[in-house]
Amino acid sequence: MLEETIRMKRRDSDSYIKEELIRSMGFFFTIGITIVLSLLIPIGIGWWFDQPERANTHPLYTLIGFGFGTILAGYNLFRMLRQFQQRSLKQYEEKDKKE
Repeated sequence: MLEETIRMKRRDSDSYIKEELIRSMGFFFTIGITIVLSLLIPIGIGWWFDQPERANTHPLYTLIGFGFGTILAGYNLFRMLRQFQQRSLKQYEEKDKKE
């Protein structure tokens, strides 16, 4: 009986660890995609405006797009990390209540 209980706890803990690993990997993948897109889209728009047939202001709008993208990526990263922290605190509080 005791051995069965230990096995069940171990199985539950293994599934919890796998679940947390997958959740963390998804979070980091989301951060990476968000940062890349936050930089590439404004830089691409700036590069498009800098073409000779449009504004012909080569590197001005590309640099403006890079600056805007950097600010946007930083803001998104801050917002996502704050959400992750709040979610983690809530999970730990719920886990402590169960024990």
